[in-house]
Amino acid sequence: SNTVLIRPAAGVVSTVTGTASSGILRLNGCQYVTIDGSNSGGTDKSLTVANSSTAASTYAIGLLNNGSQGASNCTIKNCNLKASSQLTNNTYGIFLSTTGGGYNNIVIDNNSIFSARYGIQFAGVSGSAATNGQITGNIIGTATTATEIKYAGIYVTQADNTLIQGNEIMGPAAGNSNTQQAGIWLFSGATNTKVRKNKIHDFYYNGTAGNGSFGIYFNT
Repeated sequence: SNTVLIRPAAGVVSTVTGTASSGILRLNGCQYVTIDGSNSGGTDKSLTVANSSTAASTYAIGLLNNGSQGASNCTIKNCNLKASSQLTNNTYGIFLSTTGGGYNNIVIDNNSIFSARYGIQFAGVSGSAATNGQITGNIIGTATTATEIKYAGIYVTQADNTLIQGNEIMGPAAGNSNTQQAGIWLFSGATNTKVRKNKIHDFYYNGTAGNGSFGIYFNT
């Protein structure tokens, strides 16, 4: 298969930023695309993708279905991904759209993902699940209020055989009023999910009603 590799030139530290009404980078039905933030062929994170929009449904990088196929066989690794840290508007570091689905063999590895309501939404749709995804070795969230994850680190729905392993996921240590905060949220249609060796900490609900916070919230 033909492949596309997007990465900084050797020794170059790059930032792609803007205020987008959807996302900064959108892989719309793309196949075999790799976004590699390393400028050395290693594991350095020399590419930052940042969306400063505070609007709902905005994100740094999105994977979409173009009406005939979902983005598949794509990798996002070694990047810094920043959205806007919002208490109620749904913003995302990485966003798999729930329109169309059909995302197969997506790898999300060794990224720093922060400043969003959701770190990663990993989603398909009923009848066209996201399959065989891998979310590994990422740092999701920060200890700084302005750039923290407000609600959920990794949200998985309508996805089969997803591996979530070796991630550090941190929540809003100072607390906020969002109920049911979770490091990892497994929702409707999340099947055969493998959750291994993740470090989850600092999710804190400071309200007085409703459910509090969870390390892993299972509601499928």
